[in-house]
Amino acid sequence: MAQLTGLPPETVRVRLVAQHYFSHLVPRTGHAGHGAYHLHASDPRDGATILVDHAALFKLLGGPLKRLGGVAGQLLTAASASRVMAGLCEAEPVAAHVPGPNGLPGGYPALVSRNGIELDLPPGLSRQEAIAINETCQAADGIERIDADGTAWFAEREMAVMRQMLGYDVRSMALSECAGQARELAAAYAAFKAGPFHPNLEEAA
Repeated sequence: MAQLTGLPPETVRVRLVAQHYFSHLVPRTGHAGHGAYHLHASDPRDGATILVDHAALFKLLGGPLKRLGGVAGQLLTAASASRVMAGLCEAEPVAAHVPGPNGLPGGYPALVSRNGIELDLPPGLSRQEAIAINETCQAADGIERIDADGTAWFAEREMAVMRQMLGYDVRSMALSECAGQARELAAAYAAFKAGPFHPNLEEAA
């Protein structure tokens, strides 16, 4: 953001509301695809909004500032998680981007302290609007909805691809089923890799 605007990094505060689909796609493609999001930049000294060309920003993130993959790329994930964990030990709130704060879907800007996690949404964006953005974005990730007990329901369009290519067909998955479904998926991917053609693909042809 600082590189794009020419401003010193310490004078740019970024607050982002977005789900995994967005954070996964932008660094790999340089665009947001079909993912809903809300991005706000401001000067932390006075709160003044900083106008940013989102398309140009995403292009940078998918190009010169592209995130590394593999183990090296996991350092960014670890650093993000450690900021949240460290914030939970602090008396003074720490600004961070938090996945699923207090059970909400998707990611949000938040203030983290030993007293808990409080949403820190940009001006003009309500809590319900932020939740709706993440729910819309998760639909682009193939998740139709997530129930209160954590059960995920998968969208038919994306599941049709899994069914055709891997022979994997699951409409919903409860938290208690995650380990078993991970093993089933691993086996399906291994069979697909062994190819050269998966039976379902031959039938589709």
